[in-house]
Amino acid sequence: MALRTTPEQLAAIMEIDATITDLTPFQNMANALVDELCLASGYTDERLAVIELWLAAHFITIRDPRVSSENIAFPMNYIISRGDYLASAYGQNALLMDTAGSLTAFNRRTQEGHKKQVTGMSWLGADE
Repeated sequence: MALRTTPEQLAAIMEIDATITDLTPFQNMANALVDELCLASGYTDERLAVIELWLAAHFITIRDPRVSSENIAFPMNYIISRGDYLASAYGQNALLMDTAGSLTAFNRRTQEGHKKQVTGMSWLGADE
């Protein structure tokens, strides 16, 4: 598993919180997805690196959410929230660069899979 991105490349496209001293976990996640979903698309190594870069940046925003707006009267709004999957600007750029649509299909399957989860409750006691 050879990473296609560097911390310097990530720092060039986003502000990285100083408390994140190791970007390898985010790079590894992006690398694994690109290897699994995009290799068969026939992309050049350069295109795979670009997709991996934007995915790694997306995963960093999950750890370190970006504020989209804030003011005195209302709480801060974040760019993405749990369940938004690849909805960050970084994730959207990765989707855009994957013209074969592998990440889009994966994103859709993931969202639909989570929507199908059903929660219920049954009463096991006796009625009086």
